[in-house]
Amino acid sequence: MQSIKDLEKNYGLSYWKARKRVVLISEHFGGEVKGGENSKYWLTDNGLTILQRLLELEDGGYAPAEAVRIIEEELDNDTKPKADQNEPNEKQTKPKLTPDYVDKLEDEIQFLRSQLEERDKQIQQLLPKPDQSYDKVLADKSFWQVFKEWFQQPVA
Repeated sequence: MQSIKDLEKNYGLSYWKARKRVVLISEHFGGEVKGGENSKYWLTDNGLTILQRLLELEDGGYAPAEAVRIIEEELDNDTKPKADQNEPNEKQTKPKLTPDYVDKLEDEIQFLRSQLEERDKQIQQLLPKPDQSYDKVLADKSFWQVFKEWFQQPVA
């Protein structure tokens, strides 16, 4: 069971957004929320699953009330809504790891590494070389001596 504060922390919701979604779930799926009415709201594990689906639908562009209606239909029909059936599933879009595909990915990784090495060499060429004579000048002086000399230098 999770409280609204747990939902805030785990899902990055504000207190009021989390509370609104819990109240929506409580109104439509009463047994999934415990407490309320001057006590702390507690969301059951099934309620948490409903909340996760609600957040998925909201990310898909549905309003919270409409998403709850869709979830009710899904639970009644035990299927996803028609709007989501047209969207490709992860299983459909996930490429199979054939040896040819693995070789292609390895070649691409090798190419990207070579590009990275070239960029690193370019950056190293653009960086100034460390001035060792400057370190020798500072080695014999205290911080206050260096500060005094810096402070007395004319503004360029």
